[in-house]
Amino acid sequence: MSNQGLSSAMVRAGLAALAVVSVAGTASAIRSTPSAININTLVGANTYYGMGYTGTRSVMANVEAGHVWNGHETLGHVTTFFNAAPGLNQEQSGEFDRHATWVGHMMGGRFSGVGNPSTQTGIAHGGQLWSGTIATRWSGVAYATGFNFNNATLAAGYDGPILTGVNGRTSDVINSSWGGGTTSGADTHGFYTDYLMNLTGKTFVVSAGNSGPNPDTVRSPGAAWNNITVGSLGAEGDAIPYNTVSNFSSRGLSRFFNPQTGVGINGVRASVDIVAPGQDLVGAFYGGQTGGNAPFGQVAGPNSPGASLYSFGIAGTSFSSPIVAGGAALIVDAAYDKYAADGQSRDGRVVKAILQNSARKIPGWNNQQNNIGGVITTTQSLDAASGAGAMDLTQAFTQQTAGTTNVPGLGGGMVQRIGWDYGNVASGAPNDYAINVPLIAGSLFTVSLNWFADATDNLNAGGSVRSVDDLQLQVFEDPAIGADIKVAESISLYNNVEHLNFTVPRAGNYYIRVLWNGELFDIDGDANNEFYGLAWHTVPTPGGMMLMLVGGLAAARRRRH
Repeated sequence: MSNQGLSSAMVRAGLAALAVVSVAGTASAIRSTPSAININTLVGANTYYGMGYTGTRSVMANVEAGHVWNGHETLGHVTTFFNAAPGLNQEQSGEFDRHATWVGHMMGGRFSGVGNPSTQTGIAHGGQLWSGTIATRWSGVAYATGFNFNNATLAAGYDGPILTGVNGRTSDVINSSWGGGTTSGADTHGFYTDYLMNLTGKTFVVSAGNSGPNPDTVRSPGAAWNNITVGSLGAEGDAIPYNTVSNFSSRGLSRFFNPQTGVGINGVRASVDIVAPGQDLVGAFYGGQTGGNAPFGQVAGPNSPGASLYSFGIAGTSFSSPIVAGGAALIVDAAYDKYAADGQSRDGRVVKAILQNSARKIPGWNNQQNNIGGVITTTQSLDAASGAGAMDLTQAFTQQTAGTTNVPGLGGGMVQRIGWDYGNVASGAPNDYAINVPLIAGSLFTVSLNWFADATDNLNAGGSVRSVDDLQLQVFEDPAIGADIKVAESISLYNNVEHLNFTVPRAGNYYIRVLWNGELFDIDGDANNEFYGLAWHTVPTPGGMMLMLVGGLAAARRRRH
């Protein structure tokens, strides 16, 4: 099975595909991954588990063609479903599906009490898991991954968990492991999911697709703006497991489209945000005669609905995405506990900033940072294939809970060497974050900034993204004598994420600046300000740590204005 790039004509017809590459087989015995690697441990989820966070305070939703099957031994807790009613031309709406069951298991499957817990347990196995569907029909022969959808099924699948919810509670994290729109995200499912996330501040995680290794192969909703788009890491031949982007994983640089002028520019957007394991995985198997197992009008495959069957050797960005979604749910779980009164701690922009800033840089990572006139500069922000790097939940927990945890108000201020903030920046009034201790030359400085695009909810009248602001991320040195010195900046015009990862050139005092620099386009003439999520950390070298203990006793002074 493969997910080939779909043409624009097919997208307009309402066709899409699920992002799965291959499955080696199915077994009644619970199989470990072929490389015998515990993925939960590999991505650092045990750090959250050790602190008591398994997702219990978070609500996840998987929205794709079909429903997660709750007859499987690991998924009996999935009892909330959202879909349009079946009817003419949407006869298969709301059916259980094999692909959704694999994905749901990786997000939040639970140990059945029998067998191997390491292969039964999803990343956020303590969380609530809801299911939404958008397919009207599956297309092709038995075990198909292609499907049709329409505006009604799209709205029902996403509005239910995101806007309606249950008893006043809505989903915190949404995963979608499907794609098939444009590479600019300028289509119905791109702008509609952008609208929902901007409206609610939810965390939306999407698969990048399996059309790599060429550039400009990420399609919407992954190519849209307000999401976390996830590429795949492979295991074959790596001395360090899952340290290389899978060859099939879709990647940027992607197309930008301006709906105000109708002009597009190829190869300018870094559309992949982060990567996670996407090969040699194990998933709960659904063998019933619905969903892609039995496309409309086709002969169904054999009925094998056993509740303890598992597929092994699964590959695809379809499965990298729910691993990251599970990680996001752990972050949300901890936020509900540690910062219960602070809704900003659970905002999708903050969650994304934490995940990106804590990501591990894999070999070959390159966001095209160059020294331009003495300033480390990137106009790309992220690596085209791996985004900010590989998800690392051990570092994410430190990023989330150590140091500064949301600066009071929506501006800048004095901050610790590590932390995060939810802020708002306006034209002519940049926000500065002064690190409260001197930094050591050679220290690693990483900082991530992201924000949302504005979009309309008008599905039936051909809506669009309405405006995208241009924010810039800068780092300055504040010397004792003389003018402040800009040392680094991420100024990628066509992204809504900025990211820096560099070594501090000189010992001294530093601050981060978030700058509103204008708009890519603005159809509605909205206010010249933008909400954002920001995360940062500085890591001294071993020698630098000793110098900091000895020489860093003097309080850092606040930056001059």
